[in-house]
Amino acid sequence: MEPLPLAAATVGVIVGALLAWVIRGRQLRRQRGVLETHRLEYEEKAAKEEMRIQMLERDRETVLGDLEQARNAKDEVEAGWLRDQEVARELLTKAEARIDRLSAELGQLREQLGRAHRDADLQKQVSVDLEEQLDAARQRLQGVEEQVHQQQQQLAAARRQRDEFSERLEAGTAVSADRPQRRRWRINTFFEG
Repeated sequence: MEPLPLAAATVGVIVGALLAWVIRGRQLRRQRGVLETHRLEYEEKAAKEEMRIQMLERDRETVLGDLEQARNAKDEVEAGWLRDQEVARELLTKAEARIDRLSAELGQLREQLGRAHRDADLQKQVSVDLEEQLDAARQRLQGVEEQVHQQQQQLAAARRQRDEFSERLEAGTAVSADRPQRRRWRINTFFEG
């Protein structure tokens, strides 16, 4: 084998290898550029995702805080509701007891009112009876007053007669001293019985 063709072949192989290496280097640079672009895009996307994750974490913390506040508020509302329910139960018990007491008092008042009506009717009847008795007593009093008036007139007349008789007797005694002593007339009055 001659050295020239061997050298040419060697040069050809070296040139081919260089060309292949250049082509491969370009391909690698291109791939590296593409990979760098992809890496930058990925890093940018990753940064965006990281920011999104951080925002979501903040939102999650906010939501968890709101949830905790909501739970606390719910617990407070439930506790307040339980207190209100207990107070309402106590008020209901007191109201029912008061209703029972007022119902009993109302029953007693109704009984008293019934007795008062009966007493009023009885008083009216007694009043009517007393009015009748009073009218009868007035009539009797009027009759007695008339009798007293008549007796007083008779008494006055009897006193006048007595005075006349007394004057006559005194006049007769002055004329004759031997006459027996004058006799005083005594007339029973209505009051002496």
